Amino acid sequence: MKIGTVKEIAFRFDPKRVSVTIPVFIELEQRRKGVTREEIVDTYKQLVDKGLKAQLEMQSIVTGQLQVALDFFPDKPAKFVGIDPEYFEFPRL
Repeated sequence: MKIGTVKEIAFRFDPKRVSVTIPVFIELEQRRKGVTREEIVDTYKQLVDKGLKAQLEMQSIVTGQLQVALDFFPDKPAKFVGIDPEYFEFPRL
């Protein structure tokens, strides 16, 4: 089920750590009107606490198109990168 759209894929090089990070920015569709940011943050934290993780998966072998898959893995620890505090970050596997 589609719940959003990839808006940007960035390439960030950290010269201090000599490391590369490739954040994927997605925009989730808002299905309910009148939901406050606080409600969204609370729901997000509850889902992450229950094991919500994100990962890139192949959507089409023909086109090479990728998709962001969200699923619950409660037995795996949440790994956050913490690149940009302005955005919610889904933990990765």
